[in-house]
Amino acid sequence: MDKSKQRRDEDENSCAFEGCGRRRYARELCQSHHRQKREGRELQPIRPYRRRSPDTRKFAGLRLTPHCIEQLRREGEREGLSQGATISRVLEAWFRRKRPPPRGR
Repeated sequence: MDKSKQRRDEDENSCAFEGCGRRRYARELCQSHHRQKREGRELQPIRPYRRRSPDTRKFAGLRLTPHCIEQLRREGEREGLSQGATISRVLEAWFRRKRPPPRGR
């Protein structure tokens, strides 16, 4: 395919909002701009996607290193907890170590 046709195809599949470049979702807009329009808001630029770290994987909706995922899996299996419950337990323990809860007054 020649480059000018490829660019035209990309433009035809891109959001109509100036400078957006995201894939069209409905009514010539990307999902974010379509939501803004549906809610009756003025169309605003969408902040760019965050770059993903190349050494991370998705786990329970989070991007974590393989080492961290393995530790969480072991902890969850040992305690018989779901991924979300394991993450909650680990975070609660971490916060308690970092900043103990306030003492009774």
